[in-house]
Amino acid sequence: MGFMDEFRRGRAAARAARGAPPLDQSDAGPDGMCGADERIEDAEQPEAHIAELKAALRELTEYAEQLQARVAGLETVAAPLAAVLLMPGVKTMLVNRFHPDRNPQANAEQRAAYGEALRVINEAYAVIEKIQA
Repeated sequence: MGFMDEFRRGRAAARAARGAPPLDQSDAGPDGMCGADERIEDAEQPEAHIAELKAALRELTEYAEQLQARVAGLETVAAPLAAVLLMPGVKTMLVNRFHPDRNPQANAEQRAAYGEALRVINEAYAVIEKIQA
């Protein structure tokens, strides 16, 4: 199976997951996927192949723009949160509040919840550290 077959298969799966209709008949196999027997031969139909590549490029460009907009939106949310976490004493306060050993009266379920909260806190600080590096 060649690169283009894999690309068409992935594109068809992504479109189906989004509920988008197939781009052309090569995308619309019985299982919604294209197979190796449906490939467009370069020597026989170069215009069709070029048109298919252009359609795929337009779709990928649109999707990349959507992803860039989503990343920009997430970055605008993350920046203020990171600024708060980096304030003096915040990490110590969070670790002291959520460390399971600091809550000896907690039952097993509560200690597990404290452990999970501490894991999330540590992961958040690891991400911030990675971004700042």
